[in-house]
Amino acid sequence: MLIGTDEVGRGCLAGPVVAAAVILPTIDVSSELAVQLADLNDSKQVSPQKRALLAAVLMTHCRYAIAEATAAEVDRLNVLQASLIAMRRAIRKLEVTCPALIAVDGNQPIKQLKVEQITIVDGDNFSASVAAASIIAKVYRDDLMTKLSRKHPQFGWDSNKGYRSRQHWTAIHEHGMTRWHRRRFIEKWLGMPYPPPGSV
Repeated sequence: MLIGTDEVGRGCLAGPVVAAAVILPTIDVSSELAVQLADLNDSKQVSPQKRALLAAVLMTHCRYAIAEATAAEVDRLNVLQASLIAMRRAIRKLEVTCPALIAVDGNQPIKQLKVEQITIVDGDNFSASVAAASIIAKVYRDDLMTKLSRKHPQFGWDSNKGYRSRQHWTAIHEHGMTRWHRRRFIEKWLGMPYPPPGSV
């Protein structure tokens, strides 16, 4: 059994890191399901509308689990370790009892997980199960940030999803941070009017 796992939200200023773990069914290449999943790819390469459609199909036909690592955990552990923890939590939520192989996006294996693993750099471009995890995690996290934006509209999370944007950065300077913000990450740059491109 192959389980693909991936995370989203590593580069954000606010919100959790979200991971998904997915077990794809056996798919006949001539089936309707194969047609519905023809655009399956890294979530960053798929439009929001297509992502939503793919996520709905995947969540109907696949076995999956979603887990988070909080902004506080990102601050305490660093974003890489928080990402690996979120993936480990998602895999454990699947409660798989038979032998399995975990396909992990990236080059770091997941610690404290007694299951055989392979790491795949850019795995969401090479593994359908990792791409599926990427899609499900991305749609879940985007929906979460849109909901949180209703309570904190000044940060524009409905559009920037917690990532760096001029509106988000200006609002942090004007209104301060919420419990959803990654404080240690942000505090490095608070003396600057806006982080230089690629710095955050």
